[in-house]
Amino acid sequence: MSFYDEQDVYEELSRIDESHDDSEPWFQKGLLLAKSGRHTEAIKAFDRCLDGNPRNEYALYCKALSYYKGDEYEIGSKSIIKALNLLKEANKVCEEFSPPWYLRGFIYYNDHNYPSAEWAFEKARKYRKSKNNFLRDI
Repeated sequence: MSFYDEQDVYEELSRIDESHDDSEPWFQKGLLLAKSGRHTEAIKAFDRCLDGNPRNEYALYCKALSYYKGDEYEIGSKSIIKALNLLKEANKVCEEFSPPWYLRGFIYYNDHNYPSAEWAFEKARKYRKSKNNFLRDI
């Protein structure tokens, strides 16, 4: 089930100006596509955003989340490995950004790697008051 219906997605996408060198329109496009369940397209948009700003922790996290949500969950799958690598990179950019820690915890937990899951959830809990409220709807 997607967050938006196709008409809403089309209208919102048509309002995004991709003609600028700025990475922000690509981030907005990626968010919209991810919220509508179009994860493969969202990953491509986040790639374009990261081309302009490779240290954008929000784009790194959202791209990882799109990999995570876009695949049938299977530990060891290429998508999950890519998601974990992106999450690690996001935490290198900004350790206090809690959503990557939460998602890492879920991935580790589903893999029955409970010590790593507990460690990641502790980090997430420590930083939960940080700058991440806008990501609740993804």
